[in-house]
Amino acid sequence: TDGAGLLISYNAGEGWFQPDQLRTGYIQSIAVDPNNKCVIYVTLGTQLFKSTDCNRSWKNVYEEARANTVLTSVAIDPDHSNIVWVGTSAGDLLKSADEAKSWVVKNRFKNGVSKILVSPSDGKHIFIATPEQGVYRSLDGGDFWGDDINEGLKQYGGAFAVHDIIFLDASKEWLLLSTQYGLIKSLNLGANWDALKLLTPPGGAQIQAVAVNPKNYLQIFYSTNSTLYRTDDGGEKWITKKLPTTRVPSALMVNPVNTNVMFMGVKFVEKQSGF
Repeated sequence: TDGAGLLISYNAGEGWFQPDQLRTGYIQSIAVDPNNKCVIYVTLGTQLFKSTDCNRSWKNVYEEARANTVLTSVAIDPDHSNIVWVGTSAGDLLKSADEAKSWVVKNRFKNGVSKILVSPSDGKHIFIATPEQGVYRSLDGGDFWGDDINEGLKQYGGAFAVHDIIFLDASKEWLLLSTQYGLIKSLNLGANWDALKLLTPPGGAQIQAVAVNPKNYLQIFYSTNSTLYRTDDGGEKWITKKLPTTRVPSALMVNPVNTNVMFMGVKFVEKQSGF
């Protein structure tokens, strides 16, 4: 959450509990070890916490020294889960190769790191989303970041303002960006980008959250402040549904086991009064 710490459910959202150490604060990113579900990392302000016993206890494994810089994203290499990645609001990309015991800086981007996406098909393929400078890519485990995959985004005004990056199809490493322009996909690791045809005009609506059915990449969901949009054919036709809340969506996820079930996280946004 953005103020009440971490909440955990072990029964698909029917019940929730909080660990004593993480009952307050903004948990901006969570990563679960794909090879050991009891190993979990979360970012909390300037700190990275780790649990090795399924949330029973937590240990601070990294702390950012700059008070005005927070940790924004954490990710785990699916091939070698001893490798952990952390991004910061200052644009630093940190890597640990020993389960968060020690750290090195792999790159310093010109914009803050909003999300780290590591391919489950190849852990050396890493994608970085930024709020103002588009996306970056490394195909060698973070050593080289020289590939400019933003070139294809220049044709879409507002595409450099990336809200989220997810896999359209993780097995094929197809990418989907949620941007100020709209939704943009790449089927070749970011070499080329194509915008989806949405019901909302380009730049005309704030896309708050996006999700893809992990068993069917043609089924895509996105939400604006008041409406949920769904396509079952990759974006040719869309279905709309009014949201069951007046709060603003902040996250969407399709249940990977029962894909008829969707989860939506919401946030409260205070309305500013006019003059």
